[in-house]
Amino acid sequence: MSTAAAAVARGLGCEATLVTDTPQPMGDALGDEPGATPRTVHDGHGVRIETGLLVDMVRALRGYRARVAVAAPLLIGSTA
Repeated sequence: MSTAAAAVARGLGCEATLVTDTPQPMGDALGDEPGATPRTVHDGHGVRIETGLLVDMVRALRGYRARVAVAAPLLIGSTA
């Protein structure tokens, strides 16, 4: 989920997990050092953040819940 969607989900009281293949959220757009700022903000609001992972599948469960299957963890700096 995007950082914006994670913020909205948490604001509505939902659990939210942000999965990224970079070392920091938005690290590919901002760089790792500036990407640490959104991580701090979202982590402070209760967003679970998983880095170095690729999403393999999203499966809808009952209601509005979803389960995300991730591919094998990446070695940071490698290409998938």
